[in-house]
Amino acid sequence: MLLAYWEQVARRFFDADDKIRYVGIVDRGFHVLHSETRAGVSSLVPIDVERSFISIVPRILVEGAEKLEQQCGLMSGLQIQYKKLILTVHSAGEYVVVLGFEPSVEMPFLSRINELVHRIVGRDS
Repeated sequence: MLLAYWEQVARRFFDADDKIRYVGIVDRGFHVLHSETRAGVSSLVPIDVERSFISIVPRILVEGAEKLEQQCGLMSGLQIQYKKLILTVHSAGEYVVVLGFEPSVEMPFLSRINELVHRIVGRDS
């Protein structure tokens, strides 16, 4: 598909939620179709690292998670929470969509569970 099409898709995500700072889209062959940080927002990583990440990591995460679908039902998404960024990974038919958010986005359950794990295991934040 044309690059302009994927730019329009990314724009739709940015327009839908102003908390989205990054949109990455890969096909099921995990070829990067689009990778874009919202205008006016500084990327946390160099563009080559960003593109390499979304061409490799979602494949591992999505293919791994989908192995449990027969027993657990369809996988709707995955979350990765960093200190400076939250990523969500979504299986969407022929595509995998990676969305990046500021760490201030409220994800109460995930935050509460992370605090519990850190408190019990004792890992420094």
